[in-house]
Amino acid sequence: MPKTPKAPPYAADFAPVIAAFAKDRAVACTHKFATVNLTVAGKVFAFTNKAGMVVKLPAPRIEALIAVGHATPLIMGKRTMKEWAVVPPGKGPWVAVAKEAKQFVGGANT
Repeated sequence: MPKTPKAPPYAADFAPVIAAFAKDRAVACTHKFATVNLTVAGKVFAFTNKAGMVVKLPAPRIEALIAVGHATPLIMGKRTMKEWAVVPPGKGPWVAVAKEAKQFVGGANT
């Protein structure tokens, strides 16, 4: 993985997630639009925003994370994104959820 770009201050909680993928050559870490993004096969599976870590997972898994209070829905404009959720700092196992997201986005071979 390339050197981690300078992150916005609210991304400090994302550091353990980045570290978890440090030796994974399939994962790239980039910095765009004031967010830190983790990608696999060119597709984003986790990124930061002011509310926490945003992940892409199957809709039923997103619903389960929301139901137990580990996440909130990601709302873009007026639209609730079915396969994306925000995991606030301290509200769930960020590294484990990010690994799930990588598996979901990258497929079985990642």
